[in-house]
Amino acid sequence: MKIKFILFLLIISNNIFSHKVDYIKEIFNNNWEKTKFGKQITVDENFSKIWTQTENYNIFGIIGDDCERLRIKLISVKRNPKNHNEYFVIGKSKVKNVIDDFTGKITIEKIYKTKYEHFGADDELKNQVKLTGVIIANYQFFENKKQKHSGKFTGKLYTKFYFDNNNILKYDDINAQSDGYLNNAFVGKWAMYNSNISKNTKWGDYRVPLSPKDFDIGDSEFSPSEKYMNKGWQSYHDILFTLHPNPKSLEIEKEIWWK
Repeated sequence: MKIKFILFLLIISNNIFSHKVDYIKEIFNNNWEKTKFGKQITVDENFSKIWTQTENYNIFGIIGDDCERLRIKLISVKRNPKNHNEYFVIGKSKVKNVIDDFTGKITIEKIYKTKYEHFGADDELKNQVKLTGVIIANYQFFENKKQKHSGKFTGKLYTKFYFDNNNILKYDDINAQSDGYLNNAFVGKWAMYNSNISKNTKWGDYRVPLSPKDFDIGDSEFSPSEKYMNKGWQSYHDILFTLHPNPKSLEIEKEIWWK
């Protein structure tokens, strides 16, 4: 009876893990079809720099079912010295012309070891990588209640990282040249304070994770469909598809709007 019970638990746990792996692969646009997932590991490393490394003009996000453009800037991420799985965050959000401050935290839930099949173009990094992994974390960002149209962001964060042969932590851009490359995927929702208004939110580095099929029509790089141009994507579309982009569009995309 005990043996049967143990086997039952093993089957259930394997099914749960398999579902988690499939979901992570879906988030990263199936770029990990040949990536093998290993056991959960413990890594006592300060990951804060991984979440502030990417230039803001390469971070894309949406809010709501109509894919309204959401811009997020993590201005400061600092590890809690008393709890190394917790990180204190200061940042700003922007939807249309509304900019809100927020504070909150990222809490690491689990870290899994991964095994890559490919290491960049022509496997150029194959002998320079000691360990690759993926972080699963929770995030809670609270906008300032004194600001108009403010609320809180909550959800899950998925981050890829690796350690080189010198045990130095690196942002995982090993296969950044591959189609659909994505990292730092935030998937969750935004809920307005003192209201029933709630909207799905998704943002990430270089792509929007789990975006509608008719939204991102690009193969090699992020490309929002013309269907959503009036949802804040006109300036980016102008740069992407116009031979001589309007200087105003370049200014909008490169603007340091969080200052």
